[in-house]
Amino acid sequence: VNSSFTGKNVRSIYNKPVTIIPYGTTIEPSSQQEKKKSGRHVFSLGRMIERKGFKYLVEAMSIVVREFPDAKLTIAGGGPQRDQLIEQVKTLGLENSVFLPGKVPSATLNELFTNADMFVLPAIVDKNGDTEGLGVVLVEAMTYKLPVIASNVGGIPDVIIPKVSGVLVEEKNAQSLADAIVDFMRNPDSMKQVGDMGFSFISKEFTWNKVIDDMDRLYRKVVNN
Repeated sequence: VNSSFTGKNVRSIYNKPVTIIPYGTTIEPSSQQEKKKSGRHVFSLGRMIERKGFKYLVEAMSIVVREFPDAKLTIAGGGPQRDQLIEQVKTLGLENSVFLPGKVPSATLNELFTNADMFVLPAIVDKNGDTEGLGVVLVEAMTYKLPVIASNVGGIPDVIIPKVSGVLVEEKNAQSLADAIVDFMRNPDSMKQVGDMGFSFISKEFTWNKVIDDMDRLYRKVVNN
């Protein structure tokens, strides 16, 4: 399975040993461009559905801009809740602070990752009990050395370990999201340190070479048994 969360769910209906092997990612150090940044650009990405929790991130930005009026949030992606989010942005008067470009091409996505200062995934457990199985978009963000903030739900804690690879917050809590974002903006050195730590973590735990080695060991174990 791809995470300890998924493994727990499997074991609840199939009480046998479960092996956890997460998705891998391609690490390309040459793409880690050092650019002068504002320290105020928050980026998020995903399909605009309930379990992504984007409405809580938009609400959090209404708190963030009170201290940092120049703070910006971009949420890329399409989906059924996009119109609702656009309306929420208008209702909160955040048209100059929150941007929803919809689904973007790969080149634009790379640019958004490169120019961002931090990545936030405000995932929740939705009304059907669905949530993030792993949060692979966090791993992608960490390849850009972005410090990451995400909700403590589903498989996300396998990717974000406090004081090791990022910051975890309570789900459905705009204030907690805002506090974590503001803390990064107040402390750019800490923000960079968390980004570097996250990059180091995934470079060890989420490379394709590690995934291949783990799969190879698993298959050999099964065959030999």
